[in-house]
Amino acid sequence: MIPHTVHAIVGLIVSLFTEHLAYFHPEVEGLPVHGASLSTAALLQRCARDPELEAMEVFLPPQLMAKPAALAEAARNLLGERTGQGFLRFHPVHALPEIWADRRPRILLGLDPETLWQMRYLRDRFARGPMAICCDTHTGESRPLIDALCRMSGAEPVPYDAVVCLSPAHRVVMGKVMADLAPANPPPFRLEVIPRAVDSERFQTVDAEGRRRARVLLGLPEQGRITLFFGRVTAYTKADLLPLIEAFIAASAADDYLLIVGREYPAGYAAILREAGADLAQRLIIRGEAAPALRPLYFAASDLFALPGDIVCETFGIALLEAMACGLPVIASDWGPYRELVEQGVNGVLIPTWLMPGLDRISALSPLAQRNADHLATGQSAWVDAGALAAALRQLLRATPEVRAAMGGAGRRRAETYASALVHARWRQLWAIQLAEASAEPTSAAERRRAQADRVGHQSRYLDWYAHYATGVIGPTHRFRLNERGRTVAVRARPVHFYDDLLPLIHREIIDTLFAVLGEQPDWATCGDLVATTAARSARAPDDVRFHLGLLLKRGLLDAAPPTCSRPSANPLPAL
Repeated sequence: MIPHTVHAIVGLIVSLFTEHLAYFHPEVEGLPVHGASLSTAALLQRCARDPELEAMEVFLPPQLMAKPAALAEAARNLLGERTGQGFLRFHPVHALPEIWADRRPRILLGLDPETLWQMRYLRDRFARGPMAICCDTHTGESRPLIDALCRMSGAEPVPYDAVVCLSPAHRVVMGKVMADLAPANPPPFRLEVIPRAVDSERFQTVDAEGRRRARVLLGLPEQGRITLFFGRVTAYTKADLLPLIEAFIAASAADDYLLIVGREYPAGYAAILREAGADLAQRLIIRGEAAPALRPLYFAASDLFALPGDIVCETFGIALLEAMACGLPVIASDWGPYRELVEQGVNGVLIPTWLMPGLDRISALSPLAQRNADHLATGQSAWVDAGALAAALRQLLRATPEVRAAMGGAGRRRAETYASALVHARWRQLWAIQLAEASAEPTSAAERRRAQADRVGHQSRYLDWYAHYATGVIGPTHRFRLNERGRTVAVRARPVHFYDDLLPLIHREIIDTLFAVLGEQPDWATCGDLVATTAARSARAPDDVRFHLGLLLKRGLLDAAPPTCSRPSANPLPAL
């Protein structure tokens, strides 16, 4: 539980890694529109508008750093009026050791728990100042997540690191998983509960006229009652919708409509639903994936919301919360995190949901990572009481508008407790607690973590592992000099081209210094002297200088003296 007495830290730096610039757009353009992706984007947007945060430093793969126009657009999308104030700082991942060497306190924000072991390795190896890992979560179960937690299970506990669960039910799952993976060890991190936030200004209750206008804009029937399902249209990772259609057929009248909106998976699932709802004819309306900007409009056009979720990977239910914020009464399965949001008979109806045993074979084969197939199988073992679902639909469809409005009003009041500002305050409070504890960590504990970093994420020792592939390894006594092409490049009379993915790794001052040192030599210079002199003048690590020396050699700007250029005679083949 997060106490309320800890003060937030002003001037906080948040570090994160991502391979997707789409997260910096509020509508995650370029990624599938899932609630998890939108929630990640919303968290980053709230951070960008937090005046107490000094900076957000984002470490990117080199190929993204080589796209300045895309980086500039991402910055504009995230920052708005804060653009140009130095808040958002993009770095290639290879710059991390230098950036983290400044000993500033940081929160290392994880966007996916599947990367927990990577964050732990990088923090333990390179952070010199207080740094706490705080990892957001999206799914309650997946093989990549289990594998990541398995790698973490033997790590020394760091009590100020935290994994944020989205609901108490989700926290119980994570606790059970960690206990199963390492029953004799304490968890390597703590589990906190911070729910998803809802934009209570964007998702608003509308009156009858507002509902009619929304229907006109969306091309929906202007008369009658609409029951909405909004989310992934799949029985694999959300909800089996066939029972919902069957219950709606049993409960609905001639002026009742069932509206299903979302991206289908697999292709053809919508056709299966249409076939099952053939008796509804035009009263079953199935739309594909809706742009985020249209989400509030679909809720505004509807009279009630139904979510018969049955999937074990569910952790929260953001669509339920958005429906409540729009003043809709909700019908949901009595399933894990949903019961945290729905108060029976007050803002909605929970449908009894039961699990059938018989999953031992599926569990035993789960390491094969058949994620979608396993989720389908477990979902089919969850029974959402069909009779109760039909009864709830009948009750709310036949209720007066005033009764539905009263239940929707209770939902709206509940949703306001999840407003963005309130939820962000909980994140900031957690970060303050974590950094206070990280700052108090004994030096001996930090040194021990650094020494044990390879236990979590073992580095690839390329030179050690592959040295025997080469004719030999260039050593301190090998000699180099600028050739004619290299001299023209050195005076900028001729360009030299590097691959775009290498550009973020290249330091111009190292190359300029290498050219200068080589230009001072009347003839050959040894590799050892070149590296030592260039490292001293450029204030760069010797290994970085060697890397750049290799780039000049690769681009044909240097001559190399034997034995680098000569290959030993091949041994004769043995007689057969």
